[in-house]
Amino acid sequence: MARRRESFLDALIYLPWWVGVLVGVFGYGAIAVIGPAILGTPYSSGPTFHLPRLIGYCFLILCLVGAGCSALRALLLRRKLEQQRSIDDIRGLTWQQFESIVGEAFRQRGYFVVETGGGGADGGIDLVLRRDGKKFYVQCKQWRKWKVDVKAVREFFGVMSARGVDGGFFVTSGAYTDAAREFARECGRIELIDGPALERMVLKARGLEPRMAPIEEPETHGRHFDVSPVCPKCDLPPKSWTRC
Repeated sequence: MARRRESFLDALIYLPWWVGVLVGVFGYGAIAVIGPAILGTPYSSGPTFHLPRLIGYCFLILCLVGAGCSALRALLLRRKLEQQRSIDDIRGLTWQQFESIVGEAFRQRGYFVVETGGGGADGGIDLVLRRDGKKFYVQCKQWRKWKVDVKAVREFFGVMSARGVDGGFFVTSGAYTDAAREFARECGRIELIDGPALERMVLKARGLEPRMAPIEEPETHGRHFDVSPVCPKCDLPPKSWTRC
């Protein structure tokens, strides 16, 4: 399941739109102004002067196109997020949409999110999160019926340890085996998010609270009962009580 996004434009599209704008502006300055100054290129009206500017303009336009596509993608992703009402809706997404929705849910929790596209069926990193100077990895498994076993969680922990990140999140639309949960508790650096937890997470990202069953009221079948006190001997209301 190779899902590498290799082109520079793809990278800009999957980053926040303002990143593309900043890269374009600084890139243009480096190519058209700073580079020629460092290399000692004379500023004249000749072709040597126009070539760096032309390259800089092309780079800036490319970055602005990527930023525009990123902004459009963020808008469409937000609309897609609004359509998710239950775990069944989430399980019906494609794997690309699933990873993007998970990323958007983390973004709403205050993380800076970068989608990497994963690195394969095992041990791949789908999202990179940053917050408060810390770095986290996320692996997504869109499994509807299967349980994630301890092997997958152990491999994910191995990637985290090798790259020295602060923690990780393993997200699935299904469930985990008891051994997988036990391993996550022991290592203390992986948070397991299963189907029900993911549903709550997505609903909260939409600004909704998870649905709760209403409190059932006693069934009276339309009958009303008079509970006014009566005399235990004469069965009359208080005002009619006599010395009986």
